[in-house]
Amino acid sequence: MSIGHLLEDFGTFAGGNLVEMTDVLLEEQRLEAFENGYQAGWDDSIKATQDDTGRFSSEFSQTLSDMSFTYQEAYSGLLKGLRPLIDQIVGTVVPDIAKQTLIPRISEILDKLVAEHGRLPTVITVAPGQSRALEQIVDEHDALPVTLREDPTLVDGQLGIRIGDMAEQEIDLGALLSSISGAIDAHFNTEFSEQKDIA
Repeated sequence: MSIGHLLEDFGTFAGGNLVEMTDVLLEEQRLEAFENGYQAGWDDSIKATQDDTGRFSSEFSQTLSDMSFTYQEAYSGLLKGLRPLIDQIVGTVVPDIAKQTLIPRISEILDKLVAEHGRLPTVITVAPGQSRALEQIVDEHDALPVTLREDPTLVDGQLGIRIGDMAEQEIDLGALLSSISGAIDAHFNTEFSEQKDIA
């Protein structure tokens, strides 16, 4: 028994126009198919590049943000770690340095006052018990009549220098150290405030 009745018969043309395929037409269709395929590939490539660029840009932005946050944390930690050291330096080292440089500073002031006003009687007023430490000044300026006088209203680190009745200058190491401490406090407070604002 034959199964031909089950299959479609392509032997007869069912209507329409017969299309003949020439070499030119075939080449044009191949070229068109190539162009369409090439354009589709190019479009896919551009889309993939844009997607990758967007993803990389987002990841890069996040990495920079993480790095900035890490830097801020490290900087803040460094400041917090340095604060006790700087406070200790201001509390111990700076006063010693100030006291060690006091005599050279007084000599410098005396030389300046003598240059401006001549060799007039000079009085250095110091806190009680401090005149002995400054006797070196009297010895160094033996051509200048220098008198050391103790004043109970002054405290350690305060002194006044007066030449004749014309000029007077004061030195207050305590006030100087307080201003240094205040400047350091202000600096750290500003830094920590800026760190909080950034975070």
